[in-house]
Amino acid sequence: MVKLLYGNDVNEEIHNLLTYSRHKLYIYCPEMIIPENVREILLSKDVPGNDIRLLCSKDLDDDTDDFLSSATVSIVRSFPELSTCMYMNDDVAIMTDVPLVGLEGYHTGVMIYRKSEPLLYRSLMGEMGRIFHTATEIYEPELKGYCIACGREVIYNPGKPFCFECFKDLSIKYTDLREIVPENSFCHKCGKPAPVSFGRALCSDCYQVRTTNEDTEAKNTNEEMEQ
Repeated sequence: MVKLLYGNDVNEEIHNLLTYSRHKLYIYCPEMIIPENVREILLSKDVPGNDIRLLCSKDLDDDTDDFLSSATVSIVRSFPELSTCMYMNDDVAIMTDVPLVGLEGYHTGVMIYRKSEPLLYRSLMGEMGRIFHTATEIYEPELKGYCIACGREVIYNPGKPFCFECFKDLSIKYTDLREIVPENSFCHKCGKPAPVSFGRALCSDCYQVRTTNEDTEAKNTNEEMEQ
């Protein structure tokens, strides 16, 4: 179903879209000014495994810049040609001229439901993905992880789950990286002691989260590239 939005319904539906997003939240606004109530929502969604994208066409003001610079997983990019506002979560998308701070007066928008209009929803997601992938990076934070051999903090990368020192020591003992199994090991994601290895660097709890959240993100990315 495609729903036309009028007047106060536009702001209300944008707020609902932000609040009820699960793993995906895309916010495209020419001028990225984020009010306090939206900041609280973003902070609650800014966790590993979620796909949070913000796109603007103008320079960020100092206050917004400071807020977004502390994001954990949110990716912020700039696209000068962006001229309208687009919002998307796991279930709905909205196109409108209303930014996050709202506008006084009478405004309109279009809301697309993924369940009833899957082709239209995917087409819009593909176009939003295409724009985002060609945009200029502003913030793209690196996730925190842990060395599976010593527990030291490193950049999160399951393909490289060791700190430099442990990798150097263990690579002397092993010719095949897949054989590396530390005696006292730590989960690469949460840092807790767990029986992990180079081949599977996450504990059972974090592995389950990854397969449900990160695999969903990869699927969404594939859908974007297929458009």
